[in-house]
Amino acid sequence: MSVPSLSADQVRLLRLRAQRLAPRLAVGGTASALVANLTQALGAVQAQEAPAAALGLCVRSLGLGVADIERARVEDRGIVRLWAMRNTLHLAAAADLGWPGRRCRRRRVRAEYRRARTSAAR
Repeated sequence: MSVPSLSADQVRLLRLRAQRLAPRLAVGGTASALVANLTQALGAVQAQEAPAAALGLCVRSLGLGVADIERARVEDRGIVRLWAMRNTLHLAAAADLGWPGRRCRRRRVRAEYRRARTSAAR
């Protein structure tokens, strides 16, 4: 069986699509619904700081601004901000909130327990 060959431009386009950077989604319906749907499609958006997480969603859409992201989080509660994997900031769809917490809770509790034991031994 032969493996198809891709040009560098085709590989770049596939990477952009996989990250939802192309084509960018236009705001249809409410901005909060687009924010929640986009966040859910991505699984979560990771960042070191809150403004960067919002920008991570803005660059994947046409017409969304940072205020729309905050409104979706604070007023509409379609997305949530959490510190999950590797204790870094994430934006996740509220509908998906259960899985990151379940996946990370045990690991975090074990790490905190080890840290407390190590501190007490000093």
